[in-house]
Amino acid sequence: MEGKFPSVPPKVLARTPFSNPSLADGRDLLDNLTKTQWNPDTSIIDLVNSLPRFTNECIALIDECDFLDLGNFHLGQELPYNIWDNQLNMAKFYSIETDPKDAKASTERMLVVTQLVIL
Repeated sequence: MEGKFPSVPPKVLARTPFSNPSLADGRDLLDNLTKTQWNPDTSIIDLVNSLPRFTNECIALIDECDFLDLGNFHLGQELPYNIWDNQLNMAKFYSIETDPKDAKASTERMLVVTQLVIL
């Protein structure tokens, strides 16, 4: 929660696969969990209590094949690299991006392929 809760909303990440395709790929599920814009009056208890409803809705969405709109990836969001380790049908690939105008200028990158997205 980065020490700024409740004025800054927490990130809600699934770390355990509970669906197929899996949502345990680093996406922030807070908006789907709360179904409203973040309100600093929301407590951790409120978030935890909404988890059963959320998981049941996810299971229904799997049956309807309407899973792609769940959660958000945030540009620049820092995630631990091991989040994709040992996940079924997910992999990470290390690479080096080289500037075509300057072969000496390169940046390490990681490509992540999950069951639903390529990051």
